[in-house]
Amino acid sequence: FVIHHLGKGFKGPIHIVFGNNDGDLYRMTQNSQAYSHLSLHGEMANLLVDGMRIGMNHYDSIAPHLASSGAFDLVCYGHNHQFHVSQVEQCHLINPGEIYGKLTGHSSMVVFDTQDRSAERVDLDLSAS
Repeated sequence: FVIHHLGKGFKGPIHIVFGNNDGDLYRMTQNSQAYSHLSLHGEMANLLVDGMRIGMNHYDSIAPHLASSGAFDLVCYGHNHQFHVSQVEQCHLINPGEIYGKLTGHSSMVVFDTQDRSAERVDLDLSAS
């Protein structure tokens, strides 16, 4: 169900990695095909956007190691649903919080500007969804 909310609600590029609560990977994969701007990457994403090396993994236990590896300019993760923005050496480390808000009661995401390398938290009101 989250795939459809994301695909319909945001028209920019969306990159998703699998986590620990995905349930039906087949259905997620099938549903994602309805949205050309949405990409599933399995457990790890390696992206190059505007010259920035971006790594994504679900787990908060893995993300700091990716950030300190020197392989990325930006590492994004989730798992604990806790908003977090920091810098590990030259790498930005970001957890956008919980997009859907079912566990914490708070929905948020992060917009990262690749030009000035700044992160902005965006609080979402999904009550009408």
